[in-house]
Amino acid sequence: MWQSRKPEEIDELKEEMAQDIGKAIEWTRKWRVNISIEKTEVCMFTKKKISKEDKTIELNGKELNYNPNPKLLGVILDEKMTFGKHLETLEKRASRNLTILREVRQISKMNTKKLLQLYFCLIRSVVEYSCQLGCLKQKDSKNLDRTGSAH
Repeated sequence: MWQSRKPEEIDELKEEMAQDIGKAIEWTRKWRVNISIEKTEVCMFTKKKISKEDKTIELNGKELNYNPNPKLLGVILDEKMTFGKHLETLEKRASRNLTILREVRQISKMNTKKLLQLYFCLIRSVVEYSCQLGCLKQKDSKNLDRTGSAH
């Protein structure tokens, strides 16, 4: 669920979110779909500093888990929407896969065409996933490109 408010309206935001989550839970009960409140996470996206107290949303007397880096469709978000954690994860995964590709190249007699196929499967696909993040800082973009380039 998504709500948008000015920072000074955080109390109204929390109240509306709790109501909306409550409605969603009612809907799931009506249609006999199980939802786990324990697995439900909350994150507030803002450039401003938010106190821990303001990040707390309760539902049926239970405090919902606050996750500063929720994962949505494979993209790791962060409170300031910089995608730093997501890019860091992509870079590590691509780098690890590049190491695997180098090992395969050294121990096998694979031709260049097959190695290129492996490169596109193991490395380029990781780098290009969620490449729509057009708001990347130039430094982050260069780091990801360097990892994705065949060395």
